[in-house]
Amino acid sequence: MTDKQTLEAFAKLLEPLAKSLNSIDRSLSLLADLELAKEFQPDPAKRQSHYAEINAAVAADAAAFEALEKARVEREAIDP
Repeated sequence: MTDKQTLEAFAKLLEPLAKSLNSIDRSLSLLADLELAKEFQPDPAKRQSHYAEINAAVAADAAAFEALEKARVEREAIDP
């Protein structure tokens, strides 16, 4: 095995771990955002508005992540 092949095999092996860590990072970020919204916006109606904005941002982030993942898969299919 060459160094490149070894690195590719290692990267493929670690890919599920990287995805899990990315998911955990997103969850922690969302929890932090929600806590900040609660702490700095005592009015429930305004807080709900902030939550809706956060949810929209999370959905946009998920859509962008899916688009990047799709592009990566398509690129790998063209140039393995």
